[in-house]
Amino acid sequence: MARRLGLMHYTAIAFFLGVIVGLVLLQVPSEQRAPVLDWMKALGDIFIRLMRIVIPLIIFFTISASIAYMRDLIKLGRLLVTTLAVFYSLAFIAIVTGTVAMLVIKPGVGVPLEIPGVSVPKPVSGMDLLLSLFRPDFSDLLTVGGSFSMIVLSIIVGVATILLGDPGRKIYEYLSLGMKTTIRVVGVISYYIPVAVFSYTVYVLVSAGPVILTAYAKYVATYATFVNVHFFIVYSIVMLLSGINPVKAYKALAKPLLIAFTTRSSAVTLPYTMEAARKMGIPEEVVNTVVPLGVTVHMDGSAMLHAMDTLFVAQLFGVELIPYQLALVLTLPLVTSTATAPVPGGGLALRGFLFSSVGVPLEGIPIITVPMPIHDPLSTYVNALGDAVAAGLVAKLCGYKLSEASA
Repeated sequence: MARRLGLMHYTAIAFFLGVIVGLVLLQVPSEQRAPVLDWMKALGDIFIRLMRIVIPLIIFFTISASIAYMRDLIKLGRLLVTTLAVFYSLAFIAIVTGTVAMLVIKPGVGVPLEIPGVSVPKPVSGMDLLLSLFRPDFSDLLTVGGSFSMIVLSIIVGVATILLGDPGRKIYEYLSLGMKTTIRVVGVISYYIPVAVFSYTVYVLVSAGPVILTAYAKYVATYATFVNVHFFIVYSIVMLLSGINPVKAYKALAKPLLIAFTTRSSAVTLPYTMEAARKMGIPEEVVNTVVPLGVTVHMDGSAMLHAMDTLFVAQLFGVELIPYQLALVLTLPLVTSTATAPVPGGGLALRGFLFSSVGVPLEGIPIITVPMPIHDPLSTYVNALGDAVAAGLVAKLCGYKLSEASA
């Protein structure tokens, strides 16, 4: 029986078709290809608009449900605090690694990308950032510009759900259902990704010339290299600090790595990641607490990719980022990666919030979908397996004894 092609396969096919059509259009006189390019841009812009619609819902339900989920973990106290500290420390290391790589290699620099009608949003200032947390009108929450306020509201709702005690369990169930629904909404919108990738590949290739293909190749190579640096080098160091033998650990992680790479879903990989963590010698209590929470909160691969996507688009459009904007690049992916749905392409909806906050054109969203078939599986296995690695360090810091299987 023939295997059905998945979304990433269709996206890859759309990219190659876009390259072929774009190269053909380059041979056509500019006045004749102009109407075609206008339609290509319009088809790509539809995807941007769909993403803008769903961003507020993704932020609200994902963050509020994730915080409300912790109601059953609060009693663990030190374990929860240590877990979150380890999660965000590892994610920050991933972001710094990706940011430095992009600033040094600069894969998007030198591409004359000029798209008519593109507006570079003004980055939020420190005062604007503070005031944007408390926007006066509810309608503002439903816009990309109101994302910060939506994050604050989500946190407050999540905390309030915890403080309700047992009655809050029902609220959590609704929030969880809302999160699953919005994830499905993103899944429905994702069916349009191949169309957006095809049209924007044609448009960008003709606008920038074949040099854009070199930029893509450099960017893919940069991400693939440094996300694996994080996986093999940073995680090996973390395992050594945890008292875990990295060689034995990577053998245990081989099965969930394959599953994560092929399914591109941390949620699907969860039971196999937990099984691998037990083989690494991590105590059952730690595994059952840290790894499931990590599926929602801890995504090193996504955090690195969000920062690198932002810098890649900035380089393509010639946006010079000042130190303040770079500080946002280093910090905001901690939020966007946390709110990333653990499904294929789940983080794409959050790029609008990240780009608009830093001061990068939203027209970059379809552009970064082009290498997604390669980036997505790489980020997924780092996201998924990083939860087991983090669990080992949490166990060490909280005084748990590892079994001899880890030695």
